[in-house]
Amino acid sequence: MVKFYADKIRSGAMNQNTGAEWTLEDIPKIWRVKVEKELKE
Repeated sequence: MVKFYADKIRSGAMNQNTGAEWTLEDIPKIWRVKVEKELKE
């Protein structure tokens, strides 16, 4: 799931729920810290 969410943010994919590009705030809290770490690498 970390890779999935990181790829969504990197690619600029649209979040169907918000109608905007994916951001860290859109990611469930359980995954957020790990995704943030993945994006920094």
